[in-house]
Amino acid sequence: MTKAFITVLIAFFANGAQSEPPQAHPAPTNPEREKGLPQIPVVVRLQNANPQAVARTIGEVFPDLVLSAVDDTSVLVLRGPAESVDQARALIDQITNADRGGDATMVRLIHLRSARPQDVATQLSAAYARSGVTLSIDSRCSSLLVRGMEKSVREIADLVNEMDVASPNVSLEFSFLTAGPDKPDAGLELPPDLAEVGKELARFGTIKLMGRLRTVTTKDQQFEIEGMIAERFSVRVKGRLMSVHGEGALVELDAMAIAFRAPSVNEASGSGSPPTALPQTSTYNIRTTLQLKANHDLAVGVAPAGAHVGSSLVLVVRASW
Repeated sequence: MTKAFITVLIAFFANGAQSEPPQAHPAPTNPEREKGLPQIPVVVRLQNANPQAVARTIGEVFPDLVLSAVDDTSVLVLRGPAESVDQARALIDQITNADRGGDATMVRLIHLRSARPQDVATQLSAAYARSGVTLSIDSRCSSLLVRGMEKSVREIADLVNEMDVASPNVSLEFSFLTAGPDKPDAGLELPPDLAEVGKELARFGTIKLMGRLRTVTTKDQQFEIEGMIAERFSVRVKGRLMSVHGEGALVELDAMAIAFRAPSVNEASGSGSPPTALPQTSTYNIRTTLQLKANHDLAVGVAPAGAHVGSSLVLVVRASW
């Protein structure tokens, strides 16, 4: 074993066109990638683990490393950026320590590309609480180390593959409607896509569209949009997309609209010049958590803050992804 170990070190330090000794099996390398790699290899002796299997697993998690497993030895040679080498060595320790459970257990390292290891582990731990499976998280390399009976480990690997998908972008549309007396300047006629919600709100009076705001967000991302609609409402909508899956999305919402009335003839002509600001009349404010279905409208509140006296302002939220 000592002789083979020395041979590998000589091969890594040698210059020129000297070929790799036959007993070493390096992972495929990229010449461009290797230009910036340290020339001094790091040698790791494995306990209770197959070097070739460990090299394949570590190579999936750390593509910037060059790994060589030596036949008939417990030696694995790593070469690459110092930070990746340190993280890989820590991960190897976890794998080899977890692999001491005997022939009845299987250990598998699963690298996550999109989902958070903490979230996946929480869901799987609850589902496999009585199966004897243990889950370890390595946040530094976004990986999940699974140890348990082979059948359970393979099931978990398949589940993780389904769960490890990028969170979709969700388009949120906020439509501000006015409900009440049918005034000429009360707003616009409802477009076809709001016709159904208009029928549901018809009991509050004539329903017209004052304006719309749109934004695109993703899971755990906060959003905030504001603007002026119909030249008389200052609106602001902010919140956070808490989750999105299948046909549903959970959204925290904080919406506000301030209605301003146009000055009367006496107010406008009393000083000989228009007022510097429109008088504020009423405020619409709502804070809630919404369970939204894809491409479905949800009216989240009615407030006495419409375009005219006796009218109300209605906020309709639609999510699509």
